[in-house]
Amino acid sequence: MIIERNQIGRRLYLFKKYAHKPLFIGTLPVLSILLFGLWSYMFYFGDRYNSVVQNEILNLLSRAKIDDMAYQVVDFFEKKGQLMIYVINRH
Repeated sequence: MIIERNQIGRRLYLFKKYAHKPLFIGTLPVLSILLFGLWSYMFYFGDRYNSVVQNEILNLLSRAKIDDMAYQVVDFFEKKGQLMIYVINRH
C-alpha cells in the first residue's frame, strides 16, 4: 500500500492532524529489507544499504505509476504482512 499523508490541522496547537489517502493498493514483489521499516533499518544498518533501499522504493513507486509526481517517502514499515509506504506531496 502506498498512502499519501496530508496535514489538515493541529490538535491542541501541539499535535499535527493528518488525513490519509490511499494512492496504490496492490501486490508487488518487494525486497525483504524493506519490511524492517525506516527507523529499524536506520538503527540496524545505518547508511550501509542506503542506495539499495532508495532504488527499491523508487522501483516500487514507478511500478505503482506515481514516480513522475512530486512525492517524498516519509516512512515505510510492515503491518499485517503488507508493506505500508507513507508519502507526502512536495509543494
